[in-house]
Amino acid sequence: MLNLIESLWRPSRGPESKKMVRYIMVSFLTTFLGFALLGLVFGVLHLWSETPSAIVTSVVATAPAYYMNRSYVWQKSGRSHWRREVLPFWAVSIVGILVTVAAAAESHHISTTNHFSHLQATALLLTVTLIAAGVLWTFKFLIFNRLFVQPPLETSEPNHPVGN
Repeated sequence: MLNLIESLWRPSRGPESKKMVRYIMVSFLTTFLGFALLGLVFGVLHLWSETPSAIVTSVVATAPAYYMNRSYVWQKSGRSHWRREVLPFWAVSIVGILVTVAAAAESHHISTTNHFSHLQATALLLTVTLIAAGVLWTFKFLIFNRLFVQPPLETSEPNHPVGN
């Protein structure tokens, strides 16, 4: 068992692997935040139906997702660049929100067609939004990995072949 744990941990020592682990952790946290808000807004408080609840909670969860991804995953600090970071992040996030809205609308349709109880409707809504989040997860990582790329460090010495 110890060898299995060590073999799973060993690949996470490189910079790309560490970035992936950090991205997974941030994704888990922001997904949990979104689900907790969705469960509260729709399941407990009954504020709105599935679709408006999904829209509000997705938008609210996107802001901390941006800052956690930017600072923790891609190690960026300082002011955000609107054209290269903020707008593309929100564009990708809006695609995710639209997929979540479609999933929530389908959840609402299934729930009303089958006369689900509110508890069943909540369980279905959380399930379909989790599936939607899972489908988009890899796509977002690939896009965000390009958005937050760090420029190479400049060296004071030019690159010369060794021995010349």
